[in-house]
Amino acid sequence: MRSRTIHRDDVSFNVRAGGTYDRFWERVNSGSWEPQTFRVLRDHLKPEETMLDIGAWIGPTVLYGAMCAGEVIAIEPDPVAHSELMANLALNPKAQANTTVVNACLAPETGQVSLYSGGFHHSGESLFGDSMSSLYASGEAGGQNKVEVNALSISDLESQQDLSRLGFVKMDIEGGEYLLLTTMGEFLRRHRPTLFISFHLPPAEHRNERIQETFEFLCETFPHIYTAKGQPVPLREVLAMGPDWSTMAPDSPAEMTMTVARAGLIATF
Repeated sequence: MRSRTIHRDDVSFNVRAGGTYDRFWERVNSGSWEPQTFRVLRDHLKPEETMLDIGAWIGPTVLYGAMCAGEVIAIEPDPVAHSELMANLALNPKAQANTTVVNACLAPETGQVSLYSGGFHHSGESLFGDSMSSLYASGEAGGQNKVEVNALSISDLESQQDLSRLGFVKMDIEGGEYLLLTTMGEFLRRHRPTLFISFHLPPAEHRNERIQETFEFLCETFPHIYTAKGQPVPLREVLAMGPDWSTMAPDSPAEMTMTVARAGLIATF
């Protein structure tokens, strides 16, 4: 298996080379892919704590996190992404030893669920493994592939994995955050991890309900909310204005809040 070495900050890891993801890994290596994400990981991961990576994809945050945290529990249901993640971990003995991969998604209830290629933003070019797979379909008629995958509730995941040292949760699940996050209140309050969550913009007809409810949950659960750059987010004040998330006029509080939420919000106790 051909491989190449990726360098981010003072962390290096190996990945498969010569395939579909070469261009992506070049962006990671050059620092152009989500620099804010690696900055958050660098600042918050601790060697004595566990990182829970919800939406591990092919492993950029898993491979980096496994070099910084004491343990990584990686959640990835997409069958193509999961296969690539396992191949990349096999090239990194230390990361592999520090990582447990769960080939399932987290969902409100344990069982079987449909995973859709392209998620909200499905197009004719959407494929499993392209990072856009989601529990939410695009809503457009026909043409969207789906597979049935295993789903675990957060309580069932906790019964199967040792999360006693949990210190950091990363969530990037292409809209699934609107289904999952509000079911995790008791779990988050008990473990008190730092949460780094990337939000995705759902279709306009669903935005008000999904965004409002999820942001209210964040405010009720976490006393402190920041941008990925560490700047405080006045989310409570924005919610008090009764923003219209469906239209999000340019320069409105709703539009500006979603812009930073899409880059990732840090929530801490």
